[in-house]
Amino acid sequence: MKNIIGMFPGNSSQREKMFCNQYEESDTFKGYFDKASDILGYDLYNLSQNITREMLLDIEINTPIIASGGYASFKFFLEKYKIIPKCLIGHSLGEITAIAAADIINLKDMLKLVSVRAKLAKKIKEKNNMYMCVISRLDSDFIEKCVLAMKDNLADVCISCYNTPSQICISGHQKDIQLVMNVFVSEGGKVRIVEGNAPFHSVFMEEVKDEFKALLDQIEFKDPKIPVYSNWFGEVYTPQNAKEILVNHLLQPINWYELIEKCAKQNVNCFVEFGSNGILTRMMHNINVYIKTINFDDKNEREKL
Repeated sequence: MKNIIGMFPGNSSQREKMFCNQYEESDTFKGYFDKASDILGYDLYNLSQNITREMLLDIEINTPIIASGGYASFKFFLEKYKIIPKCLIGHSLGEITAIAAADIINLKDMLKLVSVRAKLAKKIKEKNNMYMCVISRLDSDFIEKCVLAMKDNLADVCISCYNTPSQICISGHQKDIQLVMNVFVSEGGKVRIVEGNAPFHSVFMEEVKDEFKALLDQIEFKDPKIPVYSNWFGEVYTPQNAKEILVNHLLQPINWYELIEKCAKQNVNCFVEFGSNGILTRMMHNINVYIKTINFDDKNEREKL
């Protein structure tokens, strides 16, 4: 199986003891995970082994584990199977892991970038009492029309993620999110607050844009060893456009299922997810049932490779 696409999940993929099985199985994974620990100044494996529910919901805590684990998992995959993916993609935070996996940025800069990004988003969330909410079981066009109509009625909400044709994430102030949730429940939809998450991929992050851009100016971007497609209109990362893409990635909604469909046209055998919870694998079933997906964190699944 040679024609594969690698994908990396973001926040909401965290779980107890995440990545511990790969750490205990693979010296390659362990080496990169420990290297990330040295950079961060604390033991990621010990943290993951003993993480509490409250810590799982703190994006400043879960973000470095998710990104480091995805990066180390991909290195484990390369070492074990000697397969170079046709391209890499990442959902939300996962896109930053993807550009590190492609060596556009190094591990140290990836950890700096994701840690500061989480800190800035948490500041916005807590200062403005903001939430992210998942709406599913309704057509995405219908959800979008309703959200736009509510904005016209001064509800301060916006779309952050187009996950599947029947699932969209929205961000906004708590009172407005609650109003939107009530409307969609009355229409037969399923709604869920994404606990701990922040209003990523929305205009609400505009307040911290300059701080984020200043951080990007400190990072060296190199030519990719593997192509990486952005959530933002499927652009391919280059050293010249990386900063612009990452700023728009912070402020603009994710077009995930359009990106999946674009990648699926490249004569691929399957998508391989490098995360801890199989969240993108499950999402894929609602995008295209004909696409084969492997959750690399599951030992039985990765042996299928």
